[in-house]
Amino acid sequence: MKLTITEKQIIKAPQRTLIYGKPGIGKTTFASNAPGCAFLPLEQGTNNVSVQRILVDGHAPETFPEVLGVLDALITE
Repeated sequence: MKLTITEKQIIKAPQRTLIYGKPGIGKTTFASNAPGCAFLPLEQGTNNVSVQRILVDGHAPETFPEVLGVLDALITE
């Protein structure tokens, strides 16, 4: 086994962020300000926030296969 220690560097990759808190404290509103943000409306958390939503045939995804289809489309399109 050969180990290598690199110089200090930044690896460019999408940032992953977890937002956790009680209902109604502004998690969705905070996240909606991210550039290019679109929500997959799996529950009613975005109903009172002006956001872009990802729909399937004009409606929120209702089944697990629909959710998987959306995720697959986001990866491939």
